[in-house]
Amino acid sequence: DVEMVNQRVLSGDVDFLLNRGRQVTLLDALNTSSSSAPAFVAYIAALNILDAEVLLATSKVKDWINARPTVKGIEKHHLFPRDYLRAVVGISDNKKINQVANLALVEWSDNITISNQAPTEYWPQEVAEKNLEEVRRVQQEEWHALPKRWIELDYDRFLVARRGLMARV
Repeated sequence: DVEMVNQRVLSGDVDFLLNRGRQVTLLDALNTSSSSAPAFVAYIAALNILDAEVLLATSKVKDWINARPTVKGIEKHHLFPRDYLRAVVGISDNKKINQVANLALVEWSDNITISNQAPTEYWPQEVAEKNLEEVRRVQQEEWHALPKRWIELDYDRFLVARRGLMARV
């Protein structure tokens, strides 16, 4: 990636440089624990515009934005659960635990089922139980900016990779 950036910079690829600058600014803005931060709100708005589904469900992000009493609850879920990060990984800093790059929209029942399990435990189980068509699951992973093999990444690498993907949604 660094070599590719260097080649584009040296070749004077103006469009790349302009887009890279915006992306870096957005990456910096996504490095926050505030779910009301403009960058995170913009990401959620992009999901709404794309008519995205919440993760591992058929409910839509717009249902969370325009919550109606008849719509089953949708919640912000910590992809790396808080208690898992505290007890197993040893992270106690709430700002690091609550990074917006660690949040995804899921149905409340899924959030309860996942509880404080490690991603390597809950993700394969949830994917199998939901029995989503592969095309749909892959689309959801793209909408929700999940890095390839994200459950195998350490938390810091996951955050960096996910911020980059969130900036591209």
